[in-house]
Amino acid sequence: MLNGKCTVINMCAGVFGCRFWGKGELKQSVFDAPLWPTAITIVSLFSVVLCVGPSALAHPDAHEALHLTSEKLKEEPHNKELMLKRAYLLRLAGHHQEALDKLNSLIKKYPNYMALYFQRALTYRELKDYRQAELDLTRIIKCGRKSPEIFAERAAIREKTQQYRAAIADYQSGSEYLQDEDFHLRFGRLYQKLGLYENASKVFSKALKRWPSSVVLTRALVELEICQTNYQQAHRTIDVMLAKRRFKTPWLLLRAKVYEAAGEKAKARKTWAKALKECESKIKAGKRNGIHRTYRVEVLLATGELDKADKEIGTILEEFPDYFRAVELKRRIEWKKSKVKGQSEISGHDEAEPIEGQK
Repeated sequence: MLNGKCTVINMCAGVFGCRFWGKGELKQSVFDAPLWPTAITIVSLFSVVLCVGPSALAHPDAHEALHLTSEKLKEEPHNKELMLKRAYLLRLAGHHQEALDKLNSLIKKYPNYMALYFQRALTYRELKDYRQAELDLTRIIKCGRKSPEIFAERAAIREKTQQYRAAIADYQSGSEYLQDEDFHLRFGRLYQKLGLYENASKVFSKALKRWPSSVVLTRALVELEICQTNYQQAHRTIDVMLAKRRFKTPWLLLRAKVYEAAGEKAKARKTWAKALKECESKIKAGKRNGIHRTYRVEVLLATGELDKADKEIGTILEEFPDYFRAVELKRRIEWKKSKVKGQSEISGHDEAEPIEGQK
């Protein structure tokens, strides 16, 4: 059941054309959804943690959907929406160059169909041709098709190419339209990355007035407080969330992170032990899904029990190979183990520890 849910959400994320490199749920079937960004509901990682993931490259269900779409095209060979969907599915299945070729042909035939340029921009992004991706997104914006998703996508491209002022300008432009939580999360994190903490705080705080119960925005605000060494404020925010949440481990882990940053190692260890106890009780109660087991792995990772963490995450991935959080934790464990061995890089990752939810 898990794999099926992840697949549908992953595939829908690509159909809508949004760069959700992390957490997102789109509430439409891949076969019914339009191929243009429309209304999007972003759901917190912690509330739907089993149902999230980045675009699933080379996933067998993507190939199945591609086959079904190709069969339908035989019945409707001039249906441009189906042709666009096929190009999208080719990208999702990992056939990026073939997807690009199809999109180029379609654009010659339908030069004013802006959804083609959006999908081509996403394909260029997968091919790491960021200049061409930016050009396509700029073309869409100049044609008047403006939305926060398009501005956010171009901002992400510009951030990757270190055009930080231009990226900020895109987020500011996108702010004029209806946005979602993910938009503000990415905007605030860009400011944080650049050390503009006051600006980041304003973005997160403004968004939290609109979504006061948002876990992902609250977590981002706490992490920003840690960066600014505002540890007491971080603890107060965590207290509020702990009072609201039945499953407290995610916030206990964040509290331990605050203690660590403040140099209070003993308190951090005590908090990890409390988090581990809660995970163990959930698992013993028969909750054998990926949520509590991956959080137990995260506690083991935090406490430096890397071999135990690696063994358990391997077992989880055997059962749930598309579980994004488990894939993310595996990457972090490998990074930690490489540091223990004195290595500075692993699998193309740089010196910095991989950040949760980012590629």
